[in-house]
Amino acid sequence: MKRAVGLRQLGCLAVMGSLGCDAANDGACSAHIQMGIEVEVRDSLDDSPRASIARGVAVEGAYSDSLMPFRSDGLGTLISLAGAPERAGTYSVFLEAPGYQPWSKAGVKVNDSECHVQLVTLVARLQPGP
Repeated sequence: MKRAVGLRQLGCLAVMGSLGCDAANDGACSAHIQMGIEVEVRDSLDDSPRASIARGVAVEGAYSDSLMPFRSDGLGTLISLAGAPERAGTYSVFLEAPGYQPWSKAGVKVNDSECHVQLVTLVARLQPGP
């Protein structure tokens, strides 16, 4: 992970013997890796999920991260892609999918918090392409 061990996490190391604490330890940090960006990918006409056919990337300066499958509905259909794990910053997000026009969103700000980044959720409504 990108973070140096903080004072709160050092206390967790001493108590638990590993990085991170559980919720019973007064809201202390956990070892969970939090994604910075989640993109729900949908068809603009019928609202059907399209994450399974989409490819995407989150870019900030020289840094780029391919978006990975992230969330499925209760029936096993992939509905979102995610990236930028534990990395605060201001991103441009790009998606492409066969049969659709490219989609992008600039200025996506992922904020840091005491333990993890705060997840930003976007909805990409893909427009059919030529």
